[in-house]
Amino acid sequence: MRKEHRFFERFPLDAHVQVGDEKLTSPYHVYDGTLLLVGGTVESAQAAALLGPSGLHPVRDTEGRALAAVWVGDFTEANLGPHHELQISLLASRGEAPPVVAHPLAMLVALVTQPQVRVVCHGLWNSTQRVVRYNAEHLGLDARFGTGILTRAGSRWQFEFSDIDGQPLVQGALDEVRRMPTALAWELARRVGWAAAWRALRDPVVQVPVLNTLSPYADTLEVAQTYTLADRQSLRLATESDALQISVAPYAALGFTPAFVQQLEGLRFIYLRPRPEAV
Repeated sequence: MRKEHRFFERFPLDAHVQVGDEKLTSPYHVYDGTLLLVGGTVESAQAAALLGPSGLHPVRDTEGRALAAVWVGDFTEANLGPHHELQISLLASRGEAPPVVAHPLAMLVALVTQPQVRVVCHGLWNSTQRVVRYNAEHLGLDARFGTGILTRAGSRWQFEFSDIDGQPLVQGALDEVRRMPTALAWELARRVGWAAAWRALRDPVVQVPVLNTLSPYADTLEVAQTYTLADRQSLRLATESDALQISVAPYAALGFTPAFVQQLEGLRFIYLRPRPEAV
């Protein structure tokens, strides 16, 4: 069984938490599924306005754009049951971070080379009320209910998410990522540093710190470490045939521009319990 993989032995289900009238396991595990990550840039002033109430600053590139991402997940096996997820996140730090050299892979470079950078889970929608409540009440995330579907027709991914009232959130169509071009792999290794690239080859588990926002579910900033492993993953730069539209306020005003697409299949994922973020 996929849940018996040694990946989950590092951080097993070691606690139960009461969420509503259910006792659920912790930490959060995904045993199988598909995840599409669309990294890109947004208007810096709009990102600053969203992050400011939480005392955070957007991470910018040298062209003045803020770094951001849209995540679309179809999690077919998880400790909370199957569900879909849509997330809109911004890269941020407590203080002003030095700008990252403008490049389509700037988001990935910032996460590897600047340890103070966090992925801020700002907009979050899940397709079951159980997961919504778990994310809000246990993980302190401002989660909301949304319906969504992620499908692959031929060589093209399609997805569409709506809120509880049926209003559109995000929709898109992306070309399948068949493989990562060799030249792009070398370029990423050069930008993150050869030592970091070598470590990634030795240990394919990706660790990313995720930060909540101040909300009705969290009155302090907390950071949760996440760990990702996939049976198949590939990366490419965005092209003109990639379509992604954010319709929901306030994120529609961000002016999100896709820069790269990462495709992860056979996903294994762990989201640890959050801890207070050091000032």
